[in-house]
Amino acid sequence: MKYGMKKARVWFMFMLAFMIFVSCDKLKDKLFEAFTTGMTDVNFTVPVVTNTAAEGKIETLPIFINVDSIIRANTGGLFSLNSVSTIMVETADLTINNPDASNNLANFESGLLLFNTFNPQTNDWNTPMGVGREDIKDNYATSLSFALIPDVNLKEHLRATKVIYLYGYKARRVTTKPLNCTIRMKLKIE
Repeated sequence: MKYGMKKARVWFMFMLAFMIFVSCDKLKDKLFEAFTTGMTDVNFTVPVVTNTAAEGKIETLPIFINVDSIIRANTGGLFSLNSVSTIMVETADLTINNPDASNNLANFESGLLLFNTFNPQTNDWNTPMGVGREDIKDNYATSLSFALIPDVNLKEHLRATKVIYLYGYKARRVTTKPLNCTIRMKLKIE
């Protein structure tokens, strides 16, 4: 009899803990409201392009971002990075800040935007994740919005606070001056 009661109490405690856990998750889902936040704009320079056969790649300077603090600030301190399920890129845009008739986006066939973070545990950079790609028309243009690569969840990458963007491109024509560019990205946190 004592063994049966003890087993029943353990089973009851297990079920109670399970129900609390499930209820907390459901409560979080009801209370947490998804929001969009902007990343820090990143400026970089594409040097004069002299080779149209090879693809080029530019690595931006690191930016520092604490997504956990952003989530806490947007939720009154109720939720953290551990509380969210996904962090997706909502928009990613590139702008050339010093274009002219001979040096603008028409000089490029395509652009690829990758995202990477520094992993302090391995003291190295993680594997970059592609977040957006765009085929560029042969028309004068100074800005583009990347077509986002579906289902790229940056949550685990954003546990780190040091971020870089990698911009890859394929040139259509050479350029005659360095192009000063800005990348602007917004994240949807759910």
